[in-house]
Amino acid sequence: MGVYDLDRDTLTGYFVKKKNRRTFLSFLRWVRRRYRHRGTLSMVLDNATFHSCPEVLAYARANAIRFYWTPTNASWINRIECHFTAMQKFTLDNTDYRSHDEMQTAILDYLAWRNHRRQISTQDWITYRRRRAA
Repeated sequence: MGVYDLDRDTLTGYFVKKKNRRTFLSFLRWVRRRYRHRGTLSMVLDNATFHSCPEVLAYARANAIRFYWTPTNASWINRIECHFTAMQKFTLDNTDYRSHDEMQTAILDYLAWRNHRRQISTQDWITYRRRRAA
């Protein structure tokens, strides 16, 4: 699961083994803690059934989180999707990770690179990744 912060132009990842109402509720708590002083949070979601279960909706109401759902089969409207596509291209395509942890590390490395938390801001992804792996 991920968060795209429009104000800061940053991506943040939240890793779970399985998406369901419990992990989504945990994700919402994590997001709310990260943005505790931000007033109402707006989140764009697809139509996964666990996004609209009663306990999720109750938590969102009680914690100033407002949901906006994309139409069915139109997740491309959500601005985070283009960032997921780039992340997939750079971290998942043509790879053979030996474990989920290894894949998660590659994704976190990409997010750090993408969010400009690197020593040389003009460094491309491939060079950055090679140096991190060495």
